[in-house]
Amino acid sequence: MFILPSMIYESLPRLYTLGGIAMIFSSDRLLIIISGILFYCAGASVWVMRSRNRRTDEPADLSHKRLVLPEPIYEFLPFAYFLLGVLLLRSSGEMILLAAGFLLVSWALIREYQRLHHRHHRQPRFRSSSF
Repeated sequence: MFILPSMIYESLPRLYTLGGIAMIFSSDRLLIIISGILFYCAGASVWVMRSRNRRTDEPADLSHKRLVLPEPIYEFLPFAYFLLGVLLLRSSGEMILLAAGFLLVSWALIREYQRLHHRHHRQPRFRSSSF
């Protein structure tokens, strides 16, 4: 049985998202851009699934906050903001769209930072790194 070393396993979502962003910025070919978007979405999905499974605090009772969005969509919002911002930064030469892209990327990073520091997660159990 093949087991990835924990250092590689834990960094895979970041590698997928960063690899997807690099693919989006690196080429003008539509197929590569679509592949980059798919890599990014795969990394975001793994990131959200791991976060949900490792969460040790109970999600707050959200009935008083009047959330309109279902929780799965809410969990992916920072990733969607970031991707939209990157696409605006990549494909636009107009200053207003560049500013909008920068603001979306900044907002996504702020929201993800807040989530990382306000939620409690258990540490992953490290597996043996045998091949």
